[in-house]
Amino acid sequence: MIFKFSKMQCCGNDFMFVDGITQKAFFSPELIRKLADRHFGIGFDQLILVEPPFDPEVDFHFRIFNSDGTEVQIGANAAACFINFVIEHKLTAKNDLQVSSASRLLQVKLNDNGSVCVNAGAPSFAPEDIPYASLHTSQSYPFTFADGQELSHSVVSMGNPHAVFFVDDLNSIPLEKYGKEVESSEKFPEKVNVTFAKIENEHEISLKIFERGCGVTLANGTCACAACVSGITSGKLVSPVKVKMPGGEAKVEWNGGRESVLLTVSSISRVFDGTFVV
Repeated sequence: MIFKFSKMQCCGNDFMFVDGITQKAFFSPELIRKLADRHFGIGFDQLILVEPPFDPEVDFHFRIFNSDGTEVQIGANAAACFINFVIEHKLTAKNDLQVSSASRLLQVKLNDNGSVCVNAGAPSFAPEDIPYASLHTSQSYPFTFADGQELSHSVVSMGNPHAVFFVDDLNSIPLEKYGKEVESSEKFPEKVNVTFAKIENEHEISLKIFERGCGVTLANGTCACAACVSGITSGKLVSPVKVKMPGGEAKVEWNGGRESVLLTVSSISRVFDGTFVV
């Protein structure tokens, strides 16, 4: 069978989008890994499968698969690309959508200036929501790396699990080495997205990201949200926050508590369209 797809990117976080509404598509973990290969395949951080909604009050459902073939709960940058994909492929004429994922409902709006605002829902710091192996809730937990370095981190759920480390020097962090250690730690039974963050000022933060199931990535929307809510909660940041990632910038707004986190991004594009044969 021949399937159509589009390669999309948001701040260098890249996706293979497949319309599962007008064509029936199934992806095994093995096939996803082959397609994700940047040398012998299409190459992407995540594969996004667009599906009809399960709820009549919702516009679309989408499934998210990491480059290692695992299915995950949510993706904010993926949601930002999503609205562009469904509009460009004439699956909707609306510029304000309700989109469901495996873990929560997202509101996604395409603004007149081309930027996209994603209402990513409310964060949770409860260990059982991450999940994280701790009997108490805290703003900070210790982590000792194999080389003896000890750093503190916060844990946040944005519908998916996050560990956020605030550091003084991002360049001193061996990102892939430390990212793998934290991601695979027994403290995180479902693994975790790992973010190292440097506070530039109370309204600006710089990030380096090791994404669960993908490895080092140029950007990640929910990592940006998690880092900002961690910084705001601990008094290091004040909303709104400019987030600088290797692949681009985003804006995060959060008023605290159970308020929703808003992510706004503008560096979104369709890289190319293509077909693949199964």
